Amino acid sequence: MRNACYQNKARLLIVILLVLIFQDFISSYIPLFKYFDEIFSLSAFLILIIEVLSNHGKIRLKRDEKNLFVFWGGFILCGCISYWMNSSQPVIAFAGDLFLNSKFVLAFYVGNKIGKSSSKFNKQIIANSITIITALLFFALICNFFFRFFPTQEIRFGIPIQKLFFSHSGYLASCAILLFVITLYLYETITMPFVYIFMQLFIVVSTLRYKAIACAMVFLLIYYVKILRKSSFKWYHWLIFIFAFGLFGWDQIALYYGAGALNNARGALTINSIRIARNLFPFGAGFGTYGSYMTRIYYSSYYYKYGLSGIWGLTPNSQNFSFFSDTFWPMILGQTGYLGLICYLFMLVCFVKQINKLKVVSKTAYISCFCVLIYLFIESTSSSAFVSPQAIPFAVWIGAIKANTGSSEYYKN
Repeated sequence: MRNACYQNKARLLIVILLVLIFQDFISSYIPLFKYFDEIFSLSAFLILIIEVLSNHGKIRLKRDEKNLFVFWGGFILCGCISYWMNSSQPVIAFAGDLFLNSKFVLAFYVGNKIGKSSSKFNKQIIANSITIITALLFFALICNFFFRFFPTQEIRFGIPIQKLFFSHSGYLASCAILLFVITLYLYETITMPFVYIFMQLFIVVSTLRYKAIACAMVFLLIYYVKILRKSSFKWYHWLIFIFAFGLFGWDQIALYYGAGALNNARGALTINSIRIARNLFPFGAGFGTYGSYMTRIYYSSYYYKYGLSGIWGLTPNSQNFSFFSDTFWPMILGQTGYLGLICYLFMLVCFVKQINKLKVVSKTAYISCFCVLIYLFIESTSSSAFVSPQAIPFAVWIGAIKANTGSSEYYKN
């Protein structure tokens, strides 16, 4: 019975992850799947109700989990108070952003419930799926370089940007990175794992996304130091990290904070979020007001007030080429102010603490989950990162692996 249970849990986890990561492709044929990540995150409330009823009104959480939800609650409260004080946006815009900023934590909670068990996941079941998918994607990519079975995105450095059957190269990069972090977790289960790691990182690089390539360099370094050498990071390893970020991130830094930053969407959103947080200290403008998808649907008065309405990609009629939701930290700072930003950062610290506890139980689980946070942090520099649909499978993965690995008696509260 126990063997069947942990096999089923492994199958459930891999099915959920695959549907989430291929959601973009599936929704092109079944439009309803466009909302799968929202529906999945909402299932957290159903699970919570069932848990409360089955435990006689109590919720069992570890200390770090409690702290995580406390800081998340503080962040949500900041967004609600600031909306009440400073916003004229419709309630639907407020509700949309409130949920958008909750999806990652809700998905983590669902993943946590999937992973909690007295039995470990059947790694072989997960490994079989991951290796087959990696090999198929790699083969499709190689064929596409020669025969163009799938459309490419654009030409960069004289090389076509690959996206295969996804609508954007970012989805392909996220898919490959998820496969990579899962492979790290299964490193001792998969035969010749380095072959699949090469395939996955090659797929990442083929998207020619600066952040994705920086991630690939960082992941290679982590793989070499932690997995192959079984060593700790030295000072010169950190220099390589800095070099990777400098090489691929300098243009982005100059774009956001350079002399012409106020003339482009991302730079203007970044700089004006600081102005909003300062002018509306300490709470910000409120959910549904700044730097999010909902402010494109329900155009925010703050774009007029701070002179963003004339910037390409942020104009009231920007529909096909819009950049409203192309940043993350400016949205957090602009909507919830310095107090909300502090709560969000402490919430992420809680994630780091929970992942750090995995060191004493499973090095591969620890490295896998830590790589997820590195990827999302890098993505957050110029994308919606933690609130994007691509982030949801990563939240599920951290929650499930943390809970399943942490079920060991050595995992202390």
